[in-house]
Amino acid sequence: MQNDKIRLTFGIHDHQPVGNFGHVLEDAYEKCYRPFLEILKLHPTIRTSLHHSGCLLEWIEQNHPEYVDRLAELVENGQVEILGGGFYEPILSAVPFDDAVEQLTLMNDWAKRRLGHNVRGIWLTERIWEPSLPVLLRQAGVEFTIVDETHFRFAGIPKEKIIGYYVTERHGYTTAIFPIDRVLRYKIPFDMPDKIVAYLRDLKNRFNNPVATYADDGEKFGVWPETYEWVYGKGWLEKFLTAVEESGDLETVHFSTVLDNDPPTGRMYLPTASYHEMTEWSLPVDAGIELNKLHQEAKRDGSWEHISPFIRGGFWDNFLSKYQEANRLHKRMVRASRKTVAALKKAPQDPAALAARRDALRGQCNCAYWHGLFGGLYLNYLRRGVASELYAAEKKADQILGLPNLETVDHDGDGVPEIVIDTPHLLVVLKPGYGGSVYEFVDRRTGHNLTDVLTRRREIYHDKITITPTTNGQPKSIHDIVRTKEEGLANLLFYDWFTRYSSLDHFLAPWSNAASFATCRYGELGDFINQPFRVLRAAREGDELVVEFERQGGLYPGGVKTPVTLHKRFVIPLDRAAMSVATTVTNHGGDLEFWLARQWNLTLLAADAPDRWLAVGEKQFKMNESGLHESVSAFAVHDDWQNLRAEFRSPDPFELWHFPVETVSQSEGGFERTYQGTAVALSNRFFLRQGEARTLTVEISMTERR
Repeated sequence: MQNDKIRLTFGIHDHQPVGNFGHVLEDAYEKCYRPFLEILKLHPTIRTSLHHSGCLLEWIEQNHPEYVDRLAELVENGQVEILGGGFYEPILSAVPFDDAVEQLTLMNDWAKRRLGHNVRGIWLTERIWEPSLPVLLRQAGVEFTIVDETHFRFAGIPKEKIIGYYVTERHGYTTAIFPIDRVLRYKIPFDMPDKIVAYLRDLKNRFNNPVATYADDGEKFGVWPETYEWVYGKGWLEKFLTAVEESGDLETVHFSTVLDNDPPTGRMYLPTASYHEMTEWSLPVDAGIELNKLHQEAKRDGSWEHISPFIRGGFWDNFLSKYQEANRLHKRMVRASRKTVAALKKAPQDPAALAARRDALRGQCNCAYWHGLFGGLYLNYLRRGVASELYAAEKKADQILGLPNLETVDHDGDGVPEIVIDTPHLLVVLKPGYGGSVYEFVDRRTGHNLTDVLTRRREIYHDKITITPTTNGQPKSIHDIVRTKEEGLANLLFYDWFTRYSSLDHFLAPWSNAASFATCRYGELGDFINQPFRVLRAAREGDELVVEFERQGGLYPGGVKTPVTLHKRFVIPLDRAAMSVATTVTNHGGDLEFWLARQWNLTLLAADAPDRWLAVGEKQFKMNESGLHESVSAFAVHDDWQNLRAEFRSPDPFELWHFPVETVSQSEGGFERTYQGTAVALSNRFFLRQGEARTLTVEISMTERR
């Protein structure tokens, strides 16, 4: 269709993750979602394509149903086109195929039921494209999606041909793809409206009948730092929409309108890709640093635009190897999906099976599975929010499928089997391939993983902890903001050499102490922490599940190996939420002197909340306090918020060391200290002669506080 005007497809993506705080959503609603819709209504000639994630829609329907009514009016009068997507904002390529179809269908059904709108295109979560997606999208009735200009450059398409929309296919299933103009993505809403209009007008000099695409996060319009005052206080949005209306040669159009009236620019095949920043974030830290250096060098010498299509980083799946905690969550998601599908197949009309399925889909919300500019994986409440949905899904499914379960299976996809245990009271995963450790320890009553603690690790951005002020009164793009939320964060940059699973057995040099242990500056004598153990037993014995591991390893005082056997016996009763761990050390060489520190990494989510604390005898400590206590036989962590008490009790007195595990991570507001959990070490100093053995036992029990 020939058109004398420059057409702009204007897409907005609004999302809040599962597990986010209600006050955060309320603030975003008042600063962003509500005022944006109100101003949009004042400009009826502006055509906008809006996407809201189902996580956000569920909250809006419960707290601000009037918003949905306003949205329905704008849809009815033709001003707004609704973009679909996975209802709970999953990475479509990272969830099981049938789950992805179900997620897309849920959103389509919601839009039809609540807004009377037939969804034709989707917002693709994090613009994560894989070449197989057309098959999935067509199966769900999706005609088009939107990705970055970067994707097209990676496919070898020159910048001067990236306009309008293209068509791709897989096995004959076609999908139309609109490329987001990179300049517009960074200009809106950070540049002056007249400059944006001038940029759009310039497209007419370079393209015949141009259709330019803008699509990005709605939170840029009020939630990102300093944008509320800029977008609404200083009137940027009102000025921009007015400038488009009064331009005379610009008009906004819906994606579906372009699809119905314009032929594709061409056919092409995109590689696996996302936006440039994602390709950097997903790389292992050393590779990410090198890519960032190359990027900065090429920008300085002016070669970046020329070489950038040929320089690529990682892709989203790399997060599952970069962060073991992300992989743990992902594989729990996969297990919950399989179990809920099995439960629904066995009892298709059972309300528990239907509810379990919804919980499993809600647990696929992507934000807690990765980390980039926003907190994501580093925010324990987001991890907890998603995990609790998955645990709830399994709990309902197990009512239909039956309990207990004890499986030896490669649960986490590393090629080495784990021991996966489901009882009415606990979900437990033991990892013989990594120190014979506790990989996951979940109280089923509360849906709380007591051991969900993030490892302290180096990040690409840790050398950027400086303060950069805003200039010229205009807010910076969130990608350009570098600030810290408190002084001295560099002093918190301790890095763990091991993954913070639990029931880890540290053999420490005699001179080690609690302070050196907390900062990972101590002498590790043994070769047990991150090494494989042999599985001796994994079976039900009466009313208990028993698992035994063993490793023939050694201690290396002075660099010379002394052979040592470490045997671990886990016993889980079926009638309560408890587990005992018996650790036996046998010395097969010369005399040895060492500390054995049996480490657990625990979380109650909050660092210093008054309703959560560590109790040693009659004394109480905040979860972020450090301490050393001699001759301890029992201690407990208390959580009034979840009505949970987890007690550690041993017949063998120990010295208790405890300290907070804190990370320094990047967020939209700057670098921040984030409490991940509390490390506790049940420490005993030994002198073992050749042939001597020593067994230490601890029982962990989880009960109600009240």
